[in-house]
Order: sequence, then structure tokens, then C-alpha cells
Amino acid sequence: MTIQLNGKQHPIKFGMGALYQYERKTGRSAISDFQQVAGGSPSITMVVDLIYSGIVCGYRDMMKRLPDFGPDELADWLDNDTITQMMTMFADSFAPASDDAGNVVRLTDNQTPEA
Repeated sequence: MTIQLNGKQHPIKFGMGALYQYERKTGRSAISDFQQVAGGSPSITMVVDLIYSGIVCGYRDMMKRLPDFGPDELADWLDNDTITQMMTMFADSFAPASDDAGNVVRLTDNQTPEA
């Protein structure tokens, strides 16, 4: 996937790597923070850090390098429509877990999926 920012297309990839990157960078729980984003009460820092983590993973995966800009520049390029698009992409990247009967199982910060 790519996103247009500041007149250029940039690769973006949300997955476990992006969550890992986010938690390492911020020291916060990606799951808890995304729940705040989904609930409509995120901080700008939270949103920018989540999106930037996806961009870092996109660059690593598709271009084998890091982006040539940081979160500060990203924050200047974002608008409400782009933020909404990115948060939808983020949510859609993680299919809900299901049990053997096909029922959706929601994980919280203190749970891990059983093997």
C-alpha cells in the first residue's frame, strides 16, 4: 500500500512490525492506544506515531531503507481525511481473531492468542 503525502507516494505497511515499532518508539501499548484512536479520543502524538510506524515498516519492506523524513514532517503533511484513511487502513490490517466455532475473539492488553 502507499499513501500520498506532500505530493509524493510513500509505502505504508501496518502489521505486527508496525505495532512493534510503535511500542519500541513510544513505550506505550499499541492496542490500548488504537482503542483510544477508534474511540475518537486520541492525541495528535498518538496518531502521528501510529502512522509513522506504518510508514517505517513500509519503507523497510518495499524500499529496503528508512524514510527520509521524521514524525515532525509527517505531522505537518497530515489532514483529517488522510488521518481517517490511515486509521481505516490500520484497522483493516488486523483481521479479528476467531475461535473454532468462528466467533470473533477480542484480545485485550493482558491476553495473548492461544496456540
